[in-house]
Amino acid sequence: IGEALLFHEAVGAKRKEQRLRYLSLYWMERLRGVRGITFNTSFDPTQFCAIANFSIEGGDPVKVTDHLMAKHKIIATPIVHDEFRGIRVTPNLFTTPADLDRFCATIERLVSKGLSRDLRY
Repeated sequence: IGEALLFHEAVGAKRKEQRLRYLSLYWMERLRGVRGITFNTSFDPTQFCAIANFSIEGGDPVKVTDHLMAKHKIIATPIVHDEFRGIRVTPNLFTTPADLDRFCATIERLVSKGLSRDLRY
């Protein structure tokens, strides 16, 4: 834990916040205009930082996130509530734009090909 705290102090809370917000906005902006994708997270930078949530029309968040992990080694978390269903994406300080490009390309393929066909195992 000590090393993690030293790292956090070296990076600084403000720089960490800026990096995480940049990464989240990076992938959110790319998927924002994709037909069939709805965001459950505001795009107002005062309303989010590292965590964002989106849904795919007709998509089961559990099946989609299972597919992302099994087929693409992409970690995302299904969120299933009475109020909404979605997929939580949480970049980490070490996540690169290339990692997010791969994630976005995978989601774009799933949406364009149709979920039922792509989610077969």
